Amino acid sequence: MTPKSVIEKPPVRPSKLYELIAGEANGFIYLRKLDGKLVYVSPSVERILGFSPTQFVGNFAAHLATESAINDAAVASWKKGLNNAVPGMVLPSFFLEFITKDERRTIHEVFERVVAQGKNEPAVIGISVDVSEQYRALEELKRGNQELAVIRHTQSHLLGVNDRDQLFSAALVAALTMLEFENGAVFELDLVRRTAVLVSSRGVDDATKESLANFPLPEQLIDQSFGVGIRTNAILLPPGHSWLQPLSPLGSSVAGLILVCQNVPVAVVAASCARTFTRETGRLFQLIGSLVSHSIENAYLHHELEKLSITDPETGLFNRTYISILLNHEDQLIKRYTKSASLVFIAVENADGSQIGVSNSAISTTAAILRACTRSTDLVARFRDTMFLVYLPETGYQGTRSMIQRCITEVHRISAAEGLTLNLLVGAASSEHGEHSVPAMLEAAENDLKPIDAP
Repeated sequence: MTPKSVIEKPPVRPSKLYELIAGEANGFIYLRKLDGKLVYVSPSVERILGFSPTQFVGNFAAHLATESAINDAAVASWKKGLNNAVPGMVLPSFFLEFITKDERRTIHEVFERVVAQGKNEPAVIGISVDVSEQYRALEELKRGNQELAVIRHTQSHLLGVNDRDQLFSAALVAALTMLEFENGAVFELDLVRRTAVLVSSRGVDDATKESLANFPLPEQLIDQSFGVGIRTNAILLPPGHSWLQPLSPLGSSVAGLILVCQNVPVAVVAASCARTFTRETGRLFQLIGSLVSHSIENAYLHHELEKLSITDPETGLFNRTYISILLNHEDQLIKRYTKSASLVFIAVENADGSQIGVSNSAISTTAAILRACTRSTDLVARFRDTMFLVYLPETGYQGTRSMIQRCITEVHRISAAEGLTLNLLVGAASSEHGEHSVPAMLEAAENDLKPIDAP
């Protein structure tokens, strides 16, 4: 411990003016040798940090915050500033983070000047000013600006994208561009098969891609017990997390994100850190993941909204509005290129021939039969409450009769197996028979409606 006499009578005592400046500025004065050893500190240190001058000088290092990026940078600045130091030289200012006696973290800005000690031996006099409030306000502003830059950059990759794989890749691109990652990969989660499947990667060689093609999922992900109240967000997995063990081929320090949409984990974004993974990097990485998760949810909702706008909610078939749009387009093709096409109406009625109060089971069963008996290129729609329409492009009369026969066979099979009686009317029209427009075929098919044979 430094003797009290040295503290009270330093070789070069700071002027009273410096003492007043430090007191008014919420700081303290100190004197140190070029090797960093403190030889004096002003009494105001007790008011600022809670330690007496004797306590502070005797164990200076103990009052500095540990694991502090601020102090790491200060030490580098301190050493750099002392190269070729001569009296009168003003050293670069820097910041120090102290722990007060009541265990608060405070940030000081330090201003130093080289002075001549006894026998012209240089020493350093400094003023340490508490700037915690201002520093944190500036850091918050800096973080806000960085956050805004990350948001803008990520959204530029997400704008107008509705494809899930492209959205997954956007998360990886944004992370590698904006943060200190050197490579990475995105995996889509298959909860049924309990695996993660590689979707895309950046900066990864072919051998690593092959080793990461798929890997088993942790049980917590499969049963979705990884978090409470998480609807749509991103869960950060810092380097060293056990779930990231299969991704070690990416690098020695891999961080990950689980993208969660509507309470379901849908993807893992993993990236290898080029430098030490910091809390700030994790915060911004998670922000990118959250933006992408919400974009995936928006894409899903957009798809569902689009689906609702073109389909019948009871049967899942196209609705009349949408089929009319499609038929208008097909009508132009028929007229321009004289393409062959056919159109079939199927109506459901009660045993007494009425179409009022037809059961929901009869409607849904008929819809299922039409889906099973048509091709992927055919257009099937619920045209009216009890009437369905099938449009068969590039199909003549013979092909249309074959489709109708398949439907009749399926009706007979269901009637025998389930005891459900379906009373159906069928009418067909084809461009081969002179109806060279969709409106003409619609009219001809409806006029052709007649009951199918009983089983």
